[in-house]
Amino acid sequence: MSSLTPLPGTLLISEVYERNFHPRISYVDSVWSAIEFQCAGRGDRARFIGSPRIVAEELHGLIGDVDVILGGPPCQGHSNLNNRSRRNDPRNILYLALPAFAAAVGAKCVIIENVPDIVHDKGLVVQSASRLFESLGYAVTQGVIDGSSLGIPQTRKRHLLIAAQGSLPDVSDTCAAIAAPVRTVRWAIEDLCEVAIDDDFDSPSELSEVNRDRIHHLFETDAYDMPNHKRPPSHRDGHTYPSVYGRLQWDKPAGTITTGFLTPGRGRFIHPALPRTLTPHEAARLQGFPDSFDFRLKDGGRPPKKSLSTMIGDAVPSNISYMAGLAAFAAMDVRS
Repeated sequence: MSSLTPLPGTLLISEVYERNFHPRISYVDSVWSAIEFQCAGRGDRARFIGSPRIVAEELHGLIGDVDVILGGPPCQGHSNLNNRSRRNDPRNILYLALPAFAAAVGAKCVIIENVPDIVHDKGLVVQSASRLFESLGYAVTQGVIDGSSLGIPQTRKRHLLIAAQGSLPDVSDTCAAIAAPVRTVRWAIEDLCEVAIDDDFDSPSELSEVNRDRIHHLFETDAYDMPNHKRPPSHRDGHTYPSVYGRLQWDKPAGTITTGFLTPGRGRFIHPALPRTLTPHEAARLQGFPDSFDFRLKDGGRPPKKSLSTMIGDAVPSNISYMAGLAAFAAMDVRS
């Protein structure tokens, strides 16, 4: 299995990945230094010009020896929190590196996740990738998955594209087969309220005086949404982010956990019962990480908090990955 996920702070993230998964090869570099390919056309007219090929010598051993590729191209270009380049971001073209890599190594299956609005990209990257996969003989399915229906304690939705050298992957039936009750914030993190704060993993972020005041106002008034007069001027009348500076509720799922969970101004990330933001440990639980996942570096130390927030916030909840894997493997098994 190969995982292609470009992230900031990749060297530290790679160390944590290696500590938990023990990969045969770890290649920490730009995808453009690993593979060479050219495409023409968009959407249903997309096609490769020539054959994609692996150019990084370290990866030549993967050719003909990859069953599954997991891909998570940068989603910021499609995020509703990105008002500057949404739907027309140059990073969006990285989506097409996945069918190219699959062609170059001869992978049996590819799973790509992103935000639901990826389908509205002005460059038609999803439609183009689907066409490229089909031209290579893959059966392709796609759709939006609601993580809360799979037992994830957050209302996170992700777009999945699954391409398999076999029968068409059946995402709907797979979701139905492993559906789980809605999980709440209480279910996920209530037992962590009394955990000792002995390192960055179990400690919240330092807050500015004005943010401490905002959080205390929520608790003093038993409120969960920040009133306009307590928001920064740019977040007052006419704003479209009501969850920003919001407080989580024990008996509901969390909203989407992002890399900004350490900051109250980046979403609804204030603890339900304690006047602070979430800790990395709590965010990891809400994101579906088991406590057995070891967020440590090779030397046993913790990554900086910023790296922890990137690893946790950019991760795909494990229940969604599990569902996608089951659907993909079932399609591959039918072929064999």
